[in-house]
Amino acid sequence: MKVAVYTRVSTDKTQQNHSYELQKEVYEEYCKQRGYDLIEMYADKGTGMHVRNRGNFVRMMTDAGLDYKKVENGYDTFVKSKRKPKFELIIIKDVSRMSRNMNIGMTTVEYLRDKGVYVLFENAGLNTKDDDWHMRLSMLFTMAQNESHSLSRRVKFSRKHNNIKGKYNPSRLSYGYERNEKNEIVVKEDEAEVVKRIFELYKVYGASVISKMLNEEGKKSQNGYDFSPDKVLRIIRNKLYCGIAVVNKSTRENVTDTHRIIKPKDEWIEIPNAVEPIISFSTWSTANIKRKSRTNTSSKRGRKPAINDEFHGKIYCEECGSRFVRHQGRNNPNSQLKLSYMCQSRRKKGTTKCSTRGIAFNVLNDMLDQIDVTHLFNNIGDSIYYQLLMDNLGYESKNMQRHIDDYTAKIEALEKENEKIANGLIEHLSGGSQATIDILSNKIEANKKEIDKLALHRSKFNVETIEHARGLVEAKRLLIKEIKNNKVTRERKLNLIKEIRIRDYEVTFEFFLPSYEEEIDVFNSLFPSIAIEEDIEYRPFWKTIRREHKEAREYWAERESMNK
Repeated sequence: MKVAVYTRVSTDKTQQNHSYELQKEVYEEYCKQRGYDLIEMYADKGTGMHVRNRGNFVRMMTDAGLDYKKVENGYDTFVKSKRKPKFELIIIKDVSRMSRNMNIGMTTVEYLRDKGVYVLFENAGLNTKDDDWHMRLSMLFTMAQNESHSLSRRVKFSRKHNNIKGKYNPSRLSYGYERNEKNEIVVKEDEAEVVKRIFELYKVYGASVISKMLNEEGKKSQNGYDFSPDKVLRIIRNKLYCGIAVVNKSTRENVTDTHRIIKPKDEWIEIPNAVEPIISFSTWSTANIKRKSRTNTSSKRGRKPAINDEFHGKIYCEECGSRFVRHQGRNNPNSQLKLSYMCQSRRKKGTTKCSTRGIAFNVLNDMLDQIDVTHLFNNIGDSIYYQLLMDNLGYESKNMQRHIDDYTAKIEALEKENEKIANGLIEHLSGGSQATIDILSNKIEANKKEIDKLALHRSKFNVETIEHARGLVEAKRLLIKEIKNNKVTRERKLNLIKEIRIRDYEVTFEFFLPSYEEEIDVFNSLFPSIAIEEDIEYRPFWKTIRREHKEAREYWAERESMNK
């Protein structure tokens, strides 16, 4: 009988040859004792279960007369070909090395039988040439599939638990970071300088221009490729560069699947201080506000020009109510390009519809610099609300964690019980009664249903939502502290602008005043039965500044003379 053997070897290159030669010697002796003709031993490194990652397994199936077929749902399978097999028997140690999907595994084995190729599973003592092969093998594949699902649940929960606890340990690091000799994530200085430069350039240029500039300078991406506009935008969007890791963004049905499912944003988890930041949060926030403002959602037009436009969407005409729109031009062909804003109604229909003049970007900048918001801290909330929110959120977080730990303990106990039953079932498969096999199989299935039920109950306790709410409260406290201590950055001040109203002779800036009102609303939506009552008074703040063009100066001089 012509025989093929499928096995695996260590991923460690220093051990691969030794492992392969040792197994080859064992199987040659095994085949010699039984009079088999060993055609070839097929070996793949590691324990990967995806067929597409096991080249020698695919080659063995090809030699057995089957063709590899990739399926859209992320699984791989085989179909029968017209080729004649090179052997009659495949020796493989365990069913899990054939497949961890019961349907695919059984179908593949049946196709092999149709081609006259049988499979001997060593650990189970099962040969697909046996009369009872179908019942016994389907049971083994079911157990392998259940173990895969169980492993997947354990891995997912472990990762999610670590994420909630603030542990960040990605399998692949972002550009700008590396691991040191202690396996700690640290900044990679040369790449970090490129990251800083990208954020600095993005104040003026778009992703296409920046990628071109970097490529002309010989800069390379993490994998040694040229920078693309998409790569630049991924860096701009990545919150990790200000120290915050965003995890739990996608999932897989099984731990061995390659197809990932994107989760809703409200299930994402943010881990503050996950790594050393390369840029400040305000730099990241400003860049992403700019990124969104540059993106035109209309299908009729492309992207907006990538220029410095920090006031986009905030400027309105006090006279006619129209939005101010961006305008750029030069006084003469050799002069510097200037950015200004004009009333949309005046720009389209002329001064007969609106008399409000345009205003230069630099003028608005100077006006914003004049405004002092540090004296407003007494109007922006009470520390009582901060303490109340943090105490209540802390209590609810601990309460939820107790429930989660309780469900987890019950699930782990059932999984251990299933492992014991499965070990007993393997012994009964070789000689036990069908009634005993049915009882043990039914018990495994009942436990599995109970595990799924407990996991569903556990998933309803969303601790990361509470942690996100706590993060919002803490961020608001820090903002209020910055205002109180006169440490408000220009970027912070810019983000606090609600709207800017332009008149011909003056400009009014209206600001959002940070209080805990929004955070109280978030808490009340999460826990309506213990809602916090709030009576924070809304005290709008605005600042009006005179314009300085010739007609405006004349207007204000005349007003002052009339008031004397």
